[in-house]
Amino acid sequence: MRHAIMLALIVGLLATPAAVLAGSCSSSCRTTSCDTQETSQYGKAMQTTGACPVTGARSMLPTSAPEPSKAETPVPSLIQPHEGLINTPGLLALIQARAPMVLLDARSAKWDDGKRIPGAKSLTADASLKEIRKHIKSQDQLIVTYCSGLTCPASKNLSDRLKKLGYKNVIEYPEGIKGWMEAGHPVEHARK
Repeated sequence: MRHAIMLALIVGLLATPAAVLAGSCSSSCRTTSCDTQETSQYGKAMQTTGACPVTGARSMLPTSAPEPSKAETPVPSLIQPHEGLINTPGLLALIQARAPMVLLDARSAKWDDGKRIPGAKSLTADASLKEIRKHIKSQDQLIVTYCSGLTCPASKNLSDRLKKLGYKNVIEYPEGIKGWMEAGHPVEHARK
């Protein structure tokens, strides 16, 4: 029940590239369908919040969503088993709720400044299977990858590799450590 409540709070903060982020989304949200409307649950999340979950761009769509009937008890799923994105408020909500997840910093040694989002482990896209399995115990586990920021490809590369290996609940935090720190959130220093 606790997880269902937590998920209900953050479902509007999750998005997928296939979801419609209608309105004036910037290209940094990594979608190709920003000018169309889709009726998936992620499209509805956009309609409900009125803002792009990745960039915060405002939609031109109405921001009210229909109330579910009393007979319905919506239980949102965390993410569909395909590509996904999460924004800073969504990641913060997961961390504060102590959601069972693996948070992975995908930066290579060259770009790693030693700062981590609290609870994150370092794992690059070229890590061995043994190293991946050391950090991720189940293929159904929620995994969030991040790197330096919006222009860094490392978190997407790691996400893509994990999906190819059969991990089902992989989402990317494209804002990265830069977006996390710019939002004023705390960081940890990696142990050497």
